[in-house]
Amino acid sequence: MTRSDDEPLEALLREAFAGARAQGGLGTSAVEAGIAARAGRLRRRRSVVRGSVLTVGIAATVLAVVLGPGSLGPDRALVPISTHTTSTPSRWAFLVGSSEGFAYRFPNTVAMPWPAGVIGQSLPDDTDSGGNVLLQSDASPLSHEDADLAGPAGVCTWDSRPDRRRPVAGRSWDLTFLSSPGRGRAHLGLAGFTTGTGEDVLRDLRSGALPCGPGPDLKPVTWQGHDDRSVLFIGTSTVADSTFTQVMAVTRVGDVLVSGAAISADAALARRVATELADNTAAPLDELAFPPALGQPLGKSAAAPNAASAPGASPAAPLVAAEEYRFGDVFPTIAQLGHDLRYHGDASHGRNIPASSGQFCDLSGLSAARVAEANAAPHPVAGTLQGAWSGDGQGLDPSVDIAVTGYPTGTGPEAFRRLQQDTGPCTWLPAQERQAWPGEDDQQTWLSRGAGAGSATYIAARRLGDVIVSVQVVGLSAQDARDEAVRVNGIVAKNVRDSGLPAAAGR
Repeated sequence: MTRSDDEPLEALLREAFAGARAQGGLGTSAVEAGIAARAGRLRRRRSVVRGSVLTVGIAATVLAVVLGPGSLGPDRALVPISTHTTSTPSRWAFLVGSSEGFAYRFPNTVAMPWPAGVIGQSLPDDTDSGGNVLLQSDASPLSHEDADLAGPAGVCTWDSRPDRRRPVAGRSWDLTFLSSPGRGRAHLGLAGFTTGTGEDVLRDLRSGALPCGPGPDLKPVTWQGHDDRSVLFIGTSTVADSTFTQVMAVTRVGDVLVSGAAISADAALARRVATELADNTAAPLDELAFPPALGQPLGKSAAAPNAASAPGASPAAPLVAAEEYRFGDVFPTIAQLGHDLRYHGDASHGRNIPASSGQFCDLSGLSAARVAEANAAPHPVAGTLQGAWSGDGQGLDPSVDIAVTGYPTGTGPEAFRRLQQDTGPCTWLPAQERQAWPGEDDQQTWLSRGAGAGSATYIAARRLGDVIVSVQVVGLSAQDARDEAVRVNGIVAKNVRDSGLPAAAGR
């Protein structure tokens, strides 16, 4: 299936997320690999986000008003019924149960007012079983009953990790910036957990053990005025010559995590909106005496959905282990690339970089036997991926994609054999037709052309000890694409050898 160049990235990235989920929740680095592979199949859609930048476009028609602090007026303010007085089951009975199978629902409008500069749409007021208005305000047109805490700052894979903590309630809102529609977005997520486990959940989030959290490029920073019940993550990524800041601000209120997230080329805007979303939502939950925000049960919230979600469950290990090492800058210089090619963003790093950018790492829909093969194959312990292109990056402009992956000591030969046999953790897409590479050892090199490709797509791969260097070239004539794949592979392989990395010598 092909897509028009002006189609927003949201759908493309959601497909990449599905690939990460199919791999068992490998974290955002799996999304990186999925995005890169999908981009290759779609003839190098140059606006595809690298690293943990999950979207810079919003596919929504916004019928909305701008809401800033105090803009609602006194008759539209948050209206709590009481403050830490009575919290009877009957008062909150209308929120018990959920169409998604959660123990309870969050009030629609607890998040208001939105920070200045974001756009939302009106939803009905929340009322209790007696018809009394709990809150009056507006909410986003993109409101979902889910527990996505990360939004554009990370990835959530709750469903693919049944062995990890799971939420018992969730609600999220997607927003866009008035000042830069299509160039960033914001997100508010609420996730409720088994009664009595709020501290443990926040601990798991901090350690990277929760299957919903910030991307690998985001790091915790000081959040002035907040105690250990809150954590602020910030990171940057360069995409198509523009630098974006991602922010994820999380506050624990009882057994509920409230997360504000944002991505924008304006770093101050991203931080302000993300932190205000978290602050503006956490306080009303507490003021309303919402039982889960007080650490009290609501509906079936005391029943843990699995053993990992129960009170007293042992701390979980991080979902994605750190790379064993970094390759550093092993890529050709701009002058060495030629053909007016140049880099347009940061290189991606992680354990889940595919051995070649001509591979696709979403194995969903394939046979159980093929998936078992993939799971049994050596997986990278380090990797880096970079791409360069000429022109505006659209259509069939020339491009080169370079992947360098490292494997556990002694497994390089098997990893390369799996690459050649298409039985590794990722699969060729499209299928490859092997070509002769005169003067090279077939056991240590691979040259191929994409089968049925609309233009010449050549891939040259080489094993150096426990490292695989792969180069894909698209958009040149068949002969030039072949020659460039071989030439650039030689440059990168020399850089890897000269780096002195033990893995390149099989040590």
